[in-house]
Amino acid sequence: MAHHGHHRREEREEEREEEREERYERRQEYGEEQQQGYGRRTDTQYEIDGGGYGRRTDEYEVQPGGYARHTVTEAEERLDGIQQARKHETTYQRTEYLGEAGAALGAGFAMYERHEEKVDPTNARRHKIEEEVAEGLAVGGAGTAFYGHHKKENSEEQLEELETGHKKHGWFG
Repeated sequence: MAHHGHHRREEREEEREEEREERYERRQEYGEEQQQGYGRRTDTQYEIDGGGYGRRTDEYEVQPGGYARHTVTEAEERLDGIQQARKHETTYQRTEYLGEAGAALGAGFAMYERHEEKVDPTNARRHKIEEEVAEGLAVGGAGTAFYGHHKKENSEEQLEELETGHKKHGWFG
């Protein structure tokens, strides 16, 4: 699911670029001058100083006919990224805990079967096989815990980078 997130972002960026090109073409077609008055400026003035009353923001883009359509801003994309990183962090934390629990249960059951192998010599072969299966379960649980821990650390670093805007380089940040 997280793998496809960058594709949506790329699609949104492409859509925004296409909208910018369409606006540019409309301006060229109809001329750049707008009606002067309170809060009204020419497009050229917006691009030069970008301030004052009636200043445009990237939050809403004016569409033909005067209607405004909400577009995704950088702040909203950043907030969405933070929420996704927190979600991944908790998901991988849960994966780590479940892996640890599986490893502990597998190791405990393997120890029990080893004990049963000594106590019940008539079924020693069966207990030996069950012990080996339980050992495999313990190793699988430990691998899952390691995977969850590694992915959780990556999510924490990504979250820190999104919140602070500073990417960690090396050991000392």
